[in-house]
Amino acid sequence: MDKWSRLLNLLLKSLCCLLAILTQFYTIKSAIALEPPFQLPQSSELLRIKSAIITTSKGKLTFELYPEVAPWHVANFKYLADHGALRNKSFHILIDDFIIQGGRNNNPEFHYLLPAEFSQHKHEFGALGMDGSYTIFGKLIDGVDVLESLRRNDRIVDVVVFVESDAPEKGPTRIESSNLQSSVLVNEVNDVWVTRY
Repeated sequence: MDKWSRLLNLLLKSLCCLLAILTQFYTIKSAIALEPPFQLPQSSELLRIKSAIITTSKGKLTFELYPEVAPWHVANFKYLADHGALRNKSFHILIDDFIIQGGRNNNPEFHYLLPAEFSQHKHEFGALGMDGSYTIFGKLIDGVDVLESLRRNDRIVDVVVFVESDAPEKGPTRIESSNLQSSVLVNEVNDVWVTRY
């Protein structure tokens, strides 16, 4: 093969490689929606989303939520819970003395972006968070023994997010997810983690 044939062959291989990379990038980009499939509720409604229970294969974890400092993440957690996106998912990441993470969902319906919502809340034992930059949106208030016993591949049986009722005698009630709808975004959110140190 002469010099020009080798150069042409190398150029064609490079173009094919570039085309494959661009195709892969386009496929990944189109699989992630830019906006979530819900809107942020009005402030008065959002501030009533106060607690959640993650039922695991080892028992229940009860969390206080922080809608005042992480409204998008609390609304997203409510949306994921109401749509069963976290149900029957495993804890797929366990880093000893750091975090346990679970709930990853491969359904494209649950792949979208949220703004980072950083606050003064610390990454301490029982902190509840999600996204690539670790927004904290809640804290464990019951279930320390359950959290400490969780291991990789244990399961999230279900997640229920509660709302304070206007009438105290009725107790917590669910908000319909249709009340939650979208905005301008930054981090992909699809599973949750709890700090274990």
